[in-house]
Amino acid sequence: MIALDPSETLWISLKADEAKPETTRPAFECRYLTVAQARKIRRALDAAMHADDDKAESIIREALTGVLVNWRNVPGTFAVEGLAEVLTITEMFELAASCVHKTSVSEWDRKKSVSPSDSAGAQPVSAAPAASA
Repeated sequence: MIALDPSETLWISLKADEAKPETTRPAFECRYLTVAQARKIRRALDAAMHADDDKAESIIREALTGVLVNWRNVPGTFAVEGLAEVLTITEMFELAASCVHKTSVSEWDRKKSVSPSDSAGAQPVSAAPAASA
């Protein structure tokens, strides 16, 4: 179960930074999410939309605690509490939404790339006979 393994993470960059070289591109390391964690982030984003910037920042930061585990090419030492020092409120919204979306897409991509022989207990699929014309 990928979401329960703390070593299973994904690096996420903000849209504005994606064209930068990987060696200098700011990125945030995000754990894969359980359904409950994804739900918590979605609810936080909804609540933050209706809050002032200070409250929105607090709501999003709380939802990302335990989900974001590191950053690279970002000034300072990683701390979720430090997000407000390096991101705009719009970037915080984008990062939280990306944690939900990109971890799901990455997980599906990983599952599609596993061949049947790589899957424990996978049974070979036999081809159906061709239809006669």
